[in-house]
Amino acid sequence: MIKCSSFLFAISALLVLLLPYSDTNGVVVILLGAGLLCSVFFLVKDKVSSLNVILLLWVVYSIWYLASSIWSISPDIVYRGIRKENVYAISAILIGFMFTKDKNNKTKNHFYYILLTSGLIFSLIYIYNSLRLDVEALNLFVNKQTLGVGDASTFLVIFFSLSFYLFVEQSKCKFIIGVCYQALIAYSAYLTENRMAFVSFALIYFVYFTIIALKMTWSRRFCLLAVVVPIACSLFFFGFSLKSHQNMDVISQVERVSKHDPRMFMWDFYVDKALEKPIIGYGAGYVTPSIAFANDFPSYFSIVNRTHGHNVFLNKQLQMGVVGLALFLLLYGYAFKSAAFPYRRDDLSLIALLVFVGYFSKSLTDDFFIRNSLIMFWFLVGFFIASKRDKIESEIH
Repeated sequence: MIKCSSFLFAISALLVLLLPYSDTNGVVVILLGAGLLCSVFFLVKDKVSSLNVILLLWVVYSIWYLASSIWSISPDIVYRGIRKENVYAISAILIGFMFTKDKNNKTKNHFYYILLTSGLIFSLIYIYNSLRLDVEALNLFVNKQTLGVGDASTFLVIFFSLSFYLFVEQSKCKFIIGVCYQALIAYSAYLTENRMAFVSFALIYFVYFTIIALKMTWSRRFCLLAVVVPIACSLFFFGFSLKSHQNMDVISQVERVSKHDPRMFMWDFYVDKALEKPIIGYGAGYVTPSIAFANDFPSYFSIVNRTHGHNVFLNKQLQMGVVGLALFLLLYGYAFKSAAFPYRRDDLSLIALLVFVGYFSKSLTDDFFIRNSLIMFWFLVGFFIASKRDKIESEIH
């Protein structure tokens, strides 16, 4: 059993180190399979009971997802999606939970630092790639592993959320390291020129320091928020004006971006389509909208505009109708409750809250609930739920 536990630790460490890269999908699938087989040794009722409701919701959601192949214009997309969006995610939460359950705090801390190391390496690779540095030994690796702008910035947002763990212990050294780490992540996001990354950073800062302020006196709250709110607002407006490349004031930049962002006319088109088939949608799968509406797109829609609804909730409505959207909200809502509440300052619940805030805010203007970032997200959900359960059980005993 000890050897199996060590093996699961190694699998989990490799997963979080490899998930951010584009050319490791085959290895990731092998690791998920090996981790799932390894987890079977731990699948006893006492250990997995905390996941019973989530797993049941996953089953119900997956049944509706699969049923949509009946009315989908392309059933093959549904069958591929059930594997990438459902089976991999379920495997990830089981591995994250089984690996973490009953581990001591030292082991959990070591693993958390592996997570942060993954973010550090990922950031350095994107800085190297964006600055067009030329080291022959690294070029082939970097060129094969870099993701698209949206997927890359989604991982950066996740790592930014995780970095607040360095602030939890209130150590000056870790606080300085955490600030430097966040600066590195922010610089990497700046080089990818992704607006929503900075909007997500602003929201994460605001949520984190608001919760911290609730435990302070009124005078300290005022001082803290007097510093944090301007920083969060600066990040928010900076994100909106990132690609404007205009010499104008901040408000004018935000107004220009808002008026000329293609999402305005995209959302108008996709909402109209969603209302035409509101109950069951057009069929699950990430690219289903691009096929279902192939003959209806306006001529001014680019290839990117035609991909999907560019909002995770609108995309689920388009794919699986109001029934699928309701199941999606129920599944992720219960996962949020299980991972982040009851809120406890001395465990990972606060970090879980920030990960949810970052991941969902990032997908308000896109849909990144697919690919390796989804696997990472659900692995972290399992990790957080197990850590919180261990903390509560230790307090009871």
